[in-house]
Amino acid sequence: MYEINYKFTGLLGLYSEVFDTTSHISRTCAGLRSLIPPKLPGVYVVKSTISKGRVLYIGSSGKINKEMSMSGSSIRQRMFGASTPYQFDSVSNSFCFGPTTSGVPPAGYRHAVPVATITVTCLDVRCPMAPSVLEHLLIQGHINEFGNLPDANQKI
Repeated sequence: MYEINYKFTGLLGLYSEVFDTTSHISRTCAGLRSLIPPKLPGVYVVKSTISKGRVLYIGSSGKINKEMSMSGSSIRQRMFGASTPYQFDSVSNSFCFGPTTSGVPPAGYRHAVPVATITVTCLDVRCPMAPSVLEHLLIQGHINEFGNLPDANQKI
């Protein structure tokens, strides 16, 4: 297969059959956080439920170390510990992205999407597959299908 040439929708469908995949919806950041398993490595896709499934962000967590085991943060740690290029704001219960200033952490964001209007799909990616490889394939698929990066992804 030449997955590098595939479109995002096809790739997500293909890899949803290969990896254990769960989708999560909540009205609040705290509720969403409680749904994501605490030690899950892998890839996560944040989509809008009102904008025809528009992809807002594709991210990954977990690294393969020299001993060929997983190390690093989990999806939940990555999602709720990030301050750039996005942040889950528990005060407004929003997924905020588009830093208005350079540097870490940003002073603010240009966009805020209510958590109640997003879905987070998690793919449980473990050794010997590196989560970052799948993340980059999905981002490339997004470029192939839509001609751009997901809204909150800054670069690849």
